Amino acid sequence: MKSIRWGWVLLGGLVAELLIFAIAIPIAIFAGERSLLYTAPTASLIATFLCGCVVAKKEAFPSRQSGLPAGTDPSNSMSLASR
Repeated sequence: MKSIRWGWVLLGGLVAELLIFAIAIPIAIFAGERSLLYTAPTASLIATFLCGCVVAKKEAFPSRQSGLPAGTDPSNSMSLASR
């Protein structure tokens, strides 16, 4: 847990939220409020994926990036394969 850069994680989450608002609100203004049912989930997916990729590139150990989407750490000695 010491190697996690929590500042980058929090900054990435904040930027993702701002991107969601920047994408969804203008579309809702021009297309109507019901468009939020479609644009908000799509904007959430895109913004969190992009910000997650940027934050993951800051990772000091590139081998850990492969486990980030699944929430696992392949360098962990307590993995299921080693049991």
